[in-house]
Amino acid sequence: MDKITINLATGRYIKTAYPLIVAVTAAAFALLLSVNSIYGYSIDSKREALLSTRVAAYEQKYGEVKVSDAGGSRVSNEEINRLGGEAEIINRAIKAETFSWTTLLSALETTVPKDVSIAQVTPSFKDGNIAILGMAKTKQRMLDFVEKMSQSGSFDDVFLLGHSEGNKSGLQGAERVSFNISARFVKEEL
Repeated sequence: MDKITINLATGRYIKTAYPLIVAVTAAAFALLLSVNSIYGYSIDSKREALLSTRVAAYEQKYGEVKVSDAGGSRVSNEEINRLGGEAEIINRAIKAETFSWTTLLSALETTVPKDVSIAQVTPSFKDGNIAILGMAKTKQRMLDFVEKMSQSGSFDDVFLLGHSEGNKSGLQGAERVSFNISARFVKEEL
């Protein structure tokens, strides 16, 4: 009787195992990202709760100063201004911590037309404005982007602050328009 030998390293076996390895690796990576997102969310929610508690304490103390001042006790204007300044700093920190990049980037994704690329997005937490730097293939594409942002409902006060045309690549027909846009991001409340 002849002995039968099976070689598991055949091309057929390797070809069937490769998709399984890719799928398991992708699933492990997705699980890792999910755990990281959940951990980040829990840390952010704890930080937001702590900051909200501090804001409430400052607002209560600030309110007590106004009430006691009206009652005739002597509270200096410096103390009132100091507490107001501290409350403002904490409010700005809360706005920065609770800013939703996902919401902003989703709103931008729906407004960016073909042949327009965004190079930089800089939010200002103090006044809610954002600055956008980017490039477009043509001037018309840039203007389409500004118009779509204005009509989207996610942005107000959309202004094209400046643009420049140039061929920095040295390739013929590779004309590009760089632009700078300012807008106010309107966050949808849930």
